[in-house]
Amino acid sequence: MPDQEERRAERILKRLEEEIMCPVCLVTPTSTRIPICRNGHITCYPCKRPTCPVCRVQMIPEMYSILAQNISQLLQHPDQYTCSNTATGCTWTGSKSNVRIHLETQCKYYTCNHKDRGCTWTGLKSNVPVHIETQCNYYSCDNKDSGCRWTGDQRDLKYHMENECNYYSCDNKDSGCRWTGDKRDLKYHMEHECNYYSCDNRDSGCRWTGDKRDLKYHMENECNYYSCDNKDSECRWTGDKRDLKYHMEHECNYYSCDNKDSGCRWTGKI
Repeated sequence: MPDQEERRAERILKRLEEEIMCPVCLVTPTSTRIPICRNGHITCYPCKRPTCPVCRVQMIPEMYSILAQNISQLLQHPDQYTCSNTATGCTWTGSKSNVRIHLETQCKYYTCNHKDRGCTWTGLKSNVPVHIETQCNYYSCDNKDSGCRWTGDQRDLKYHMENECNYYSCDNKDSGCRWTGDKRDLKYHMEHECNYYSCDNRDSGCRWTGDKRDLKYHMENECNYYSCDNKDSECRWTGDKRDLKYHMEHECNYYSCDNKDSGCRWTGKI
């Protein structure tokens, strides 16, 4: 009976090893950070790629499997805990009681917050803030999403933003404007060049876009998407600004009782 229990335990341990085995290098991960895709497939940290090696979906940055981490720790000998920075080169192993001391005071394999931008610095945990503030040359421009590829020292970032960056985007980019340029040219563009100002009634359905100087005329003479003042009471009327007053006086059936906050549900004409 004891032999059967031992064999059963061995089968379970072997199955657990197989379940968390990296499909790339076929080794059981020992790091406390084990990447996982949104479909549940894992890899070891050194083998992590932009796409999952099993199902090819995009891997999500900084997404790890807690379950796989726990299983990995259970499979290790009590005196063979590994450092969570094994992926960056740390080879330390030791007892669970010494893990915290190692991480806080001994491990020299903490990485810079800008490693995804190319920074290869590693060092003590206590030195990370100093590196970030005074040494790292991989700060990126605030306009990186608009195409700026500048990286540099934090102390040079402000100068770059004020004097060098040509990737400021128009305030109307959500309306379709693709302009990018120098910060000093942004105001002129907004006032004289941009044709992507949108109508104030866009939430009511108006799709007009145009020059800022034409917006007032459009609002006064062209827009047919003014909504009723009683839209919160379910009135769906939209129309020309010049027709709004007549609608409110003679057509709208959605005036609500002054006591609606006390529970009255009446609606009707004024």
